[in-house]
Amino acid sequence: MKPSIIIFVIVIFSNIGLAKDKLSVKGRFQLDAAFFDEDVTSMSNGTNVRRSSITLKGSMADFLPDNNLAKWNYKASYDFSENEVSVKDLSVSYTAPDSPILTIGHFKGPIGLENQMSSAGTFFMESALPAALLPGRAIGVGISKGSELGSYSLGYFGEEIDAKREEEDEGQGVIGRLTIVPYQNDSNNLLFHIGGSASWREIATGDNEFRYRTGPEIAINDQRFLSTPKLENVDNVITRGLELGASWNKSVVLFEFLDAKVKRKDLDDLNFQGGHLSGSYILWGPTRYYSSKEGSFSSISLGDRDRALELTWRFSWLDLNSLEVEGGEETNYGLGLNWHPNKLFRYSVNMILTRVDRYDIINQPNILGMRCQVIF
Repeated sequence: MKPSIIIFVIVIFSNIGLAKDKLSVKGRFQLDAAFFDEDVTSMSNGTNVRRSSITLKGSMADFLPDNNLAKWNYKASYDFSENEVSVKDLSVSYTAPDSPILTIGHFKGPIGLENQMSSAGTFFMESALPAALLPGRAIGVGISKGSELGSYSLGYFGEEIDAKREEEDEGQGVIGRLTIVPYQNDSNNLLFHIGGSASWREIATGDNEFRYRTGPEIAINDQRFLSTPKLENVDNVITRGLELGASWNKSVVLFEFLDAKVKRKDLDDLNFQGGHLSGSYILWGPTRYYSSKEGSFSSISLGDRDRALELTWRFSWLDLNSLEVEGGEETNYGLGLNWHPNKLFRYSVNMILTRVDRYDIINQPNILGMRCQVIF
């Protein structure tokens, strides 16, 4: 997207919000470094600006009636990393008492547990391997509602904002998610979460570019251990997810299993699967809490004088082998440490032990990742 368009949007939203002091401007900067203990595949040590984004949130109270009950809000988020400008979120939402939230625009679909967490507050620097099976942000419309008992979300989506189709219809799909909280005790932060989500997506007519691929849970270079070839004659994709979560005092444990069925015209269906088991323990500082609105666990929220040190661990796996497709299979074991000296900075260190099996070749590199993150 052209920078001039982005500046125009920022100015318009700023004028909407500043008139009544209803504009919130937030920024995010993530600088990464990684070092690789190579095995079979050659890998390059290096650095990378993972994210450099600005997010505007506010109310349209100047142009629409605002009775403090029903409100129209907006969100615009742009990322400027890698010398490119990309739209993350660009949406408006309507909220009213005892009614679902209506969201229209370009935003993330309601699927997965870790996928609902902000990238600034995940346990590790990058999402677990099975995130490769999830659909990304797209233009759509959705409803969502949460309570102490659980949450539900449902949306209809087209394609991402920069997709261009000239001779064929674009892809479309439906995504839904349901979560339940069977038990919660605020006194010791004891909580159990059960959830499920599903996505049905029709692939664009004549699109032979569909594929799955992912890096080794680090984003320094374009290295991808797992990758299917471009899959032809794909009609639609059904993705299903099971999620479990629990917290107690300063500990949080997450489990997810994802399954993607690729239905092809005149060919047998393909099945790809993955999952992860992740954990967090706060050595000192404020703990993570559960957000009933999002149906997920929150980032660590710090006050002006708070500090926090978090120990994290993760086991993840992804299998991209199915029938004649040999995308490979990967298993990762991760250990992480997140240090929050104040509410603006977070320093992360991740150690990842990797095992990749592709074309009957075993590759076992080790990865050390580091990140400096600033939120303002």
